[in-house]
Amino acid sequence: MQKMKSKKTIWVTIIEYACLIMAIGLILYLVMALKEAELSKYPLSYGYGGDGITGLTTVKSMLENGWIYENPYIGAPFGGANYDATTMELLLSLIEQVLVWITGNWVLSYNVFYLMGYFLIGITALYALKQLKVYSVIAVPLAVLYAFAPYHQLRGTGHIYLGMYFMVPLMVLYLYRLMKQEQLFEKGKMIFSKSRQGYLTWKNLLRVLCLMCMALSGIYYAFFTCFFLCVVILYRILNYNYSHADGKRKLHENVKGLWKQIAQSLLSIVIIVGTLVAGAIPNLIYWMQNGRTEAVMAKGGEGAEIYGLKMIQLLLPIPNHRIGLFAKVRNFYDSYYPLVNENGTSSLGVIMAIGFVILCVALFISWKLPKESNLRIGSIFTLAAVLFGTVGGYAVLMSFVTGAIRCYNRFSIFIAMFALIAIAELIQLLYDKWKNIIVLIISMVILLAFGIYDQTTPLDIERYHASAAAFEKDEELVQAIDAIEDENAMIYQMPYMRYPENGGIQNMPDYAHMMGYLHSDNLRWSYGAVAGREGDQWFKEIAEYPLEEQIEAVKQAGFAGIYVDWNAYLPDERTRMEQIFETCIGDVSASDSDNTRVYYSFR
Repeated sequence: MQKMKSKKTIWVTIIEYACLIMAIGLILYLVMALKEAELSKYPLSYGYGGDGITGLTTVKSMLENGWIYENPYIGAPFGGANYDATTMELLLSLIEQVLVWITGNWVLSYNVFYLMGYFLIGITALYALKQLKVYSVIAVPLAVLYAFAPYHQLRGTGHIYLGMYFMVPLMVLYLYRLMKQEQLFEKGKMIFSKSRQGYLTWKNLLRVLCLMCMALSGIYYAFFTCFFLCVVILYRILNYNYSHADGKRKLHENVKGLWKQIAQSLLSIVIIVGTLVAGAIPNLIYWMQNGRTEAVMAKGGEGAEIYGLKMIQLLLPIPNHRIGLFAKVRNFYDSYYPLVNENGTSSLGVIMAIGFVILCVALFISWKLPKESNLRIGSIFTLAAVLFGTVGGYAVLMSFVTGAIRCYNRFSIFIAMFALIAIAELIQLLYDKWKNIIVLIISMVILLAFGIYDQTTPLDIERYHASAAAFEKDEELVQAIDAIEDENAMIYQMPYMRYPENGGIQNMPDYAHMMGYLHSDNLRWSYGAVAGREGDQWFKEIAEYPLEEQIEAVKQAGFAGIYVDWNAYLPDERTRMEQIFETCIGDVSASDSDNTRVYYSFR
């Protein structure tokens, strides 16, 4: 009988996840118009510059160099070294590296990596909801909605690693269990000795690995998890029963009891922080040998205000909403209100916004709710996130010390999960009252359809065509340069642009110079020397020379020619510079189709 029940449970689980995967696949196919995408040939999104280019660069570098730290094809002649920017996304990089090994195609690997994020997020969200005792018919649609959170689609491939938030549901589950005083790390049969009892068990090992994976999936999500663990500790300290703390013995018992309640949270923080330190060992060694560059590490504390969480943006509809009125409201806010930037991706959508409001209301009736109620727990975490991360919140105090963590709007993806759990509990309460499974199924299908309609905008097929055209345009220019120069020739790029995070220059967006590297296999490019390092200092000094002297200097340094992006210059500057290039070098050797980017060879 027990075996039959176990087999039935396994089959139910298989059906649940199969439905989830099919739903996500179908929605991706329709919303992203994947029929029109040539996944092995063109990136899903290829813009002229921007943060998305760095993601493409990382994957191509993995194919050519085996990992993320060294790249001899950028920052020539010094080479590129990626040790200064410690974003700690090593788990995500490992997934990309495996995809590169399997496919041998960096474009396909990049596209598959982005798309698989939806499935991974849906799977972990479903697992978390099921572990919180949410019924399958409720959990599956809500997990799909979480995979398609506006945060995910709005960041797209521009912030591809931030869109891989599949560890967040598992951490939310972990936090809820800690708030319910579950003993997650407990003694059991040892891995290597079943006859002995100890903490080295498979369950404990899996939880440690889960925390380590959280640490290595992004510094922001790791930091937010540690923040919520601190909230758990504070909650336990403030709500512990000290009433019988009379006498030394009882005081000792109280301290021991309190320690037992907070020890797991402290241990979790230690594991996450320890993993971050271990993951940064290559960076630490590099800094010991070469020192640190403040040009990269220094980030203004004002970022905590600029990129802070704004409650109104949690409730606003997504940009370009399908409903005209919603689109106008969002456009009005974005056009006339201050501090609108990447925090615009924090929109929850109607369903999760309702969950957020429910959690806010729950704060006022929390004394009526059971201590282990998901609504009560979610309201505590939501309040903590808003108080800390909002513009002008407590996070500003931390910014006085460091600006390394500054984009507190990213709390929103945790708040989204808290909101969904609240919605799940409310729907489950209604179902338990009326017990009509047919009505529940129909309601959840409608809820899912409306949620996807509200949270996503259909990808304009013309964007694929535009991306493909831009990709081909860049490919033709670089191939033309490659045909002129010998293998491993060095190409000097103008204007000078700091790497990383220079910002745009006139009509030339940040990271636009990386286009040369993305489309070449044998050439080495000057752009990509890390700001503050020897190579960057050299390029910065050269850029201050008069143009005639600059041309001679790079020629003497062994560069084969000069690539110029005219988008960075005003018309008068371009006219003057073209005359100097013609005098000192000669005619243009190669150019793109609209003559906005050109190459002058020294041959």
